[in-house]
Amino acid sequence: MTLLAGWLSAEAVHALAARAVLPARRPAPGEGGLAVVVLGYHNEDPAAINWLNRWRADVAVRSIPRDGQAPLIVASGGSRRPGLSEAALLANYLVDRHGVVPERVVVEEVSLSTWENIANVRPLLAAVDQVMIVSNPLHALKARWYVRLQDPTLATRLVPARDYRFGERAWAKPALAAYGLRDLAIAAVGLWRRPTGAPPRIDARVAAARRSVPVREPGAAPPAG
Repeated sequence: MTLLAGWLSAEAVHALAARAVLPARRPAPGEGGLAVVVLGYHNEDPAAINWLNRWRADVAVRSIPRDGQAPLIVASGGSRRPGLSEAALLANYLVDRHGVVPERVVVEEVSLSTWENIANVRPLLAAVDQVMIVSNPLHALKARWYVRLQDPTLATRLVPARDYRFGERAWAKPALAAYGLRDLAIAAVGLWRRPTGAPPRIDARVAAARRSVPVREPGAAPPAG
C-alpha cells in the first residue's frame, strides 16, 4: 500500500509540474511558428544516447502539432569530454529515429547547466510565436521558471509539451520526482541574495565544474539525410 501511495504521489507531482509555470493564456500561433527546445541530460557514453535523452527526444516529437508547419527544433546541451555533446546525440536521434528534417534542427552545444541552456537558446527564439520546453516534467518546469527569470517577455510565449502520460516510465517516476523537487528547492535557495540576472548557485557550480574538464572536440552535426 505504501509503494502504491508513493507511486501515485509521484504521478501527481509529474502531472502538476507538466502544467506549471505557463502563461494563463496560450499564445496564438502566427507566421513565426513554433520552436521546440529539447534539453539534454548528462550522457555517460558520448557515443550512444542514453534512455533519458531518448525519452526527451521522443516527447519532443509527440508534442509537435500535426496540423501546423514543421517547427524549429533546438537541441541544447554541451559537453567538455571527447565524443558527441548531449545536443548532438539528441539531434542525431531525432533525425535517424524519427525522420526529422535535418534543416529543422539547430544544435546548441555550449551550455553546461540548465541556466545556460535557456540563456544560449534565447537568441534563437526571437522570431517565433510559441516556445515549447521539452524535458522530463520537473526539469522542464525548472527551465520554464528560468525563462521567466531571464526573459519575462519570452515567458509569455511558452506552451506546454506532452511530457506527462499516466503510467509512462512508472518505474522511474518516484526517483525523478524526488530528485526534481530537491533540485527545484536547491535552485530556489541558491537565488537568495544573488544579483538580478545571476544564475542560482547550483547552476553556477555545475557549469564551473563541467568547464574545468579538458576541452573536447566539437560534436558532429546532424546527418545530411
